[in-house]
Amino acid sequence: MVSVGCTLGSLSGDEARTEVHFTGWPTAEEISNILGLEPYDNDAMWDSFYLIMERLGIRYTWRREDGSGRLIFER
Repeated sequence: MVSVGCTLGSLSGDEARTEVHFTGWPTAEEISNILGLEPYDNDAMWDSFYLIMERLGIRYTWRREDGSGRLIFER
């Protein structure tokens, strides 16, 4: 997230659950320019981590929050 201009808002967790909150998530147009994605590919980018995390035995969820985002990783 930081590589595309976001700021880490908070990071908390323990061995069972970690939550990352970041601010300054680019608009759909900005992310398209930065990563070369179409606006509708934005969610697919985040969704692509589901299979990786599942393979590692980690429950992964994400949500957008009005210019920011939240990632949650749980065992």
